[in-house]
Amino acid sequence: MKTKISNHPFSWTTGQWGVFVLTLIVLMLLATIVNGQMIQNDHLLIDKLANEYVNQKQNRALVVGIIRNNKQEVYTYGETEKDNKTSPNVNSIFELGQMSETFTASLLAILESKGKISSQEAVRDILKGIVKVPYYQRFICKKIASDFTPSQGFRPPVTVCFPDQEVMPQAIVLCDLATHSSGLPEEPYTGLFSGKNPFKDYTIEKLNNFISQLPPNQSFGYEYQYSMPGIALLGEAMSIKMKTDYATLLKNEILDPLAMNHTFITPNTEQEKNFLNGHTNKGNYTPHRDYNALSPAAGIRSNAPDLLTFLAANLSEKNALNTALRETHVPHIYSSYDAPKFTVSWGWIQVPLDKNDLKNSKKMIWQCGERGGFSTFMAFVKESNTAVVVLSNTNNSVDELGQNILKSLGNSTDKIKTASIVPIKN
Repeated sequence: MKTKISNHPFSWTTGQWGVFVLTLIVLMLLATIVNGQMIQNDHLLIDKLANEYVNQKQNRALVVGIIRNNKQEVYTYGETEKDNKTSPNVNSIFELGQMSETFTASLLAILESKGKISSQEAVRDILKGIVKVPYYQRFICKKIASDFTPSQGFRPPVTVCFPDQEVMPQAIVLCDLATHSSGLPEEPYTGLFSGKNPFKDYTIEKLNNFISQLPPNQSFGYEYQYSMPGIALLGEAMSIKMKTDYATLLKNEILDPLAMNHTFITPNTEQEKNFLNGHTNKGNYTPHRDYNALSPAAGIRSNAPDLLTFLAANLSEKNALNTALRETHVPHIYSSYDAPKFTVSWGWIQVPLDKNDLKNSKKMIWQCGERGGFSTFMAFVKESNTAVVVLSNTNNSVDELGQNILKSLGNSTDKIKTASIVPIKN
């Protein structure tokens, strides 16, 4: 009769325990080697892509930041000015351009989570007596025949349009501004300064006058149409509602809670030291831009570590702001563009990380900016807990560079090449 041998670990011999422990050690070593090799491959890819960018004669400094395995890393490349032999550092500060809107939209989510504001509140109610905000009004147009007269002969029918009495006027709400579905124009086209710093005198009064003179919209709330004045109006509405200025609201609700001490609209003396000069797409120096009333849409400045902190807050459920920030990830507008298909949330754009992933199992949530003398990109993938920030002080896109780095962090083999959804004009 054979003796039954128990498989329970408590009955193992010393030799069996030794084999078990040795096997664990080997598996851990293999995992470490594989992980180390993957990290090394990521480093090589980042170096390759970054050097390809800065080696182009018109480009200057480049800073890349990543989040992987809950760790943050920052890499620096190039020269801050042509032939000055000075590399950027981790604290180098860049203009964010369009990426500023992500912070403005996040403010909306945070204030709503605190019960201080509603995303469905009509903008015209908040700014009543300050701005005449356009509204949606459906019109009906009819052709009215003209009578024949001996003196004038035959006259073609006259088209007359009048409001549809069956459809009530519809107000733009804060959510419409946050998703670029308000129907407001892409850029302000009156009251601008002529020169390389076109918004330097663009006051709140000029913005309000521009908005007040716009006609009623034919539609809004359904289609994505980038609007710089729209995001600026969102910033003003929240400031009026909270009875403070936008810069203070941003500092109190986001920058101070996250200890983002190198993010600002107007630099202090210490911040000015790390604020890099910008360069055109041909590599020529161009002065910093002053956005004034348009700061909520394009006027924020920051560095890689601060932006990684912001992305980490979007990823980590342990962060106090994460519950509110998750609301900014919810899709609201679905694009009608053929390629690539994307959705719009509050301040973010979402596309599949891998265009060949038919199940859309991983989404890249991202935003970029190309304005003045800078180009920026930031994105994250919640499914893999990875993120990337790319900052350049040259007005040449870093979108493809950033996307390819993020794909490598997500262990995807497909290298996408996706242009900006809405290019920001220089």
